[in-house]
Amino acid sequence: MPDRCHEMQRVAPADRLKLRAVYKFGGPIEDEESSAPQSRLKNAAIKIATKLVYKYKARSGAELYNLCTSEEWASLIYANLYCSKDIQVALDLFFKDSLELQCSNRWKWLLSQEQGLPEQETEIVNCLLAQEINPVYFVKCVRDVLQCNPKLKINCIKLLGLPNSGKSLIAQLICRNFICSYNSNHGSEESFFSNFLNRAIVLCEELYITKATVEDYKSILGGAPLDIEKKHVDKQILCRTPIIITSNYILFGRGYLAPVDENAFTSRCYYFEFTKEFKPSCTVTASAMASVFKTLYENK
Repeated sequence: MPDRCHEMQRVAPADRLKLRAVYKFGGPIEDEESSAPQSRLKNAAIKIATKLVYKYKARSGAELYNLCTSEEWASLIYANLYCSKDIQVALDLFFKDSLELQCSNRWKWLLSQEQGLPEQETEIVNCLLAQEINPVYFVKCVRDVLQCNPKLKINCIKLLGLPNSGKSLIAQLICRNFICSYNSNHGSEESFFSNFLNRAIVLCEELYITKATVEDYKSILGGAPLDIEKKHVDKQILCRTPIIITSNYILFGRGYLAPVDENAFTSRCYYFEFTKEFKPSCTVTASAMASVFKTLYENK
């Protein structure tokens, strides 16, 4: 089977979106044959919602509302006053099409997002060098995690260190290339892990693992499948999904977990410590991060 991550110019059938053309070249939303899976849609409101979701690559209804114009939103409301379900259908289609491409080979997908942005790329490399992190080794570790090798019991990159050191910036630049779940530190609530489902990667900012979630996180950080709760439906299986963690704390449980548990988490992560403050001299983008990975990987 040909590698879809490199089928950049291939023309898709009218009834099947190939997000490569849309993501890479920003295909026009008016082109129904390339902008959305139109043959699957019968309801007018769903068609409008789907066009808008694919146009703006929206990840939620709130994000779509913020990104689209007032005229576009009005057209959706006029088609169906109660359009939240139509938007959810559009989001489900967008997520499925995106994940089908991204999860087939996350590493190749990441490299395919690169653009030639030398100034930004230099700032990203400078951020790593300022922390005395070997950029080539960093790329190797990220690749290991994104490859989801079942023989490797390491499914996590942990970026540890000071505030304003660039660790969150690096994490976000990686994750913005994917359909990502963004999570905060309160991970003991019921159905918390349902946010991890149907994502290509998960970002946990300032993760705090409690005693209630110790065993679950051992499975997740080790890449093992896990049955998780989801509201209003039966238990769902969380398949191996790469995790990136940022934290100001060395310990996952901040002193409240047993050493044996902390050691188990340590063995499931690649660690990188950010010890110095760093502020880039220009705005850096996810495409520049992809370019850094491609350059360092191909010239290692």
